Amino acid sequence: MQIIPHKGTHMIGGTCIELRAEGHGLLLDIGMPLVNADGSGFDEDSAKRPIEDLIRADLLPNVPGLYDKANCNIDGIVLTHAHRDHFGLGHFIKSGIPIFSSEITKKLIGANRMFFPDTIDPERITSLEAWKPVSIGPFTVSTHPVDHSAPGAIAVEVSAGGKKVFYTGDLRAHGYKKKLFENIIKRPPANVDVMFMEGSSLGREKNEYPFPDEPAVRDAIIEEIKDEKSLVLLFCSSQNADRIVSASRAAQASGRELVLDYYTAYILYLLKDKSRGITNVLSNSRFLYWPGHGNGLSRTGEYKFLSYIKAKKSRILPKDIPASPEKFLVVAKANRRLAEITAGLEPEQIKCIWSMWSGYLEDTESLFKKFCDKNKIPYTQIHTSGHAGINDLGRLVKAVNPKRLVPIHTFHPDDYKQFIDPSKLEVMNDGDTYEI
Repeated sequence: MQIIPHKGTHMIGGTCIELRAEGHGLLLDIGMPLVNADGSGFDEDSAKRPIEDLIRADLLPNVPGLYDKANCNIDGIVLTHAHRDHFGLGHFIKSGIPIFSSEITKKLIGANRMFFPDTIDPERITSLEAWKPVSIGPFTVSTHPVDHSAPGAIAVEVSAGGKKVFYTGDLRAHGYKKKLFENIIKRPPANVDVMFMEGSSLGREKNEYPFPDEPAVRDAIIEEIKDEKSLVLLFCSSQNADRIVSASRAAQASGRELVLDYYTAYILYLLKDKSRGITNVLSNSRFLYWPGHGNGLSRTGEYKFLSYIKAKKSRILPKDIPASPEKFLVVAKANRRLAEITAGLEPEQIKCIWSMWSGYLEDTESLFKKFCDKNKIPYTQIHTSGHAGINDLGRLVKAVNPKRLVPIHTFHPDDYKQFIDPSKLEVMNDGDTYEI
């Protein structure tokens, strides 16, 4: 088997790994970069160019026939989860090449497509059942559910030609589904020749994430707002289901109502049959109506969800929130609608909590920072990472015990020496070919 990491050997985001066996290929992820080569933030609009330009710019992997009518030896693409830095370039792949993911990832990509048309059509995606081997060309693929800030995330085990590759995707061991990580530690894939392991946590400052796990985030939010009389705005990803569950528990503990926009509520609606905690969130929330969300859901035929919201009789309008600010904890987005849900409130009547990666705040064009600076509103950061810490990465390497460890999804590949005998560490560059 040959392995070719097209992207991700020296950066976080944009991951794409190609495996080759018997003249056939399999891709693992095909993500949108998060940063440019110089470390500056990647502008997704720069990917709206002709395919030939994107290949020349080294944004799309240069795989013959992957995008046009020419013959292609790629038998399939496996997506590990529904973050755009892992699936965001998949819509360029020509029809006829199968795409695979977990069932939940397929649903979340479909939700993403409602508002981002340049997204893979979920009808193209075949759902994979956890731990059940499937054949894709000469490759045998098994998936391992993992704990991550994106629900439905998987690690991928691939065998072909008597060799085996294990790709972690993005994972962690400190969310509400941490038992999934422990399952891999207890029952790791055996006889792994090459392990591609993410290393997002390498190079962090010691105190970058002062909250060690999701329960600590929940407790910190409760402590932060329990005596507040202000409107509380919590800024987090709609896909971070663990964080929404934490917000719901904090709202209930502080006597507030959790307010979710329709898009966030729709994400949870897609997951409700998989989680009692999410069902409880939906049962105890109010739903904030924006015309854009409502129209988008109607346009894509999501009438079942809209009927579900209507039947709950829990809709709330933007003007209702500043009328009683002390009653609500709003899962907010940094957009122009902030002005509507805070209209007429003084700065001291608004409390902001940033609950995402702090790196986003370094963007000088951050709408969140502009909102806080313009209105002179201080903010608190309460967040834990979606990625495994160094100790847990070490535990994973020890459990799998691969013959070779290849860094991926990291800015610090040389730091992997702490996890394994350096003679077993294979630091690769994008585009390198390694044969096992």
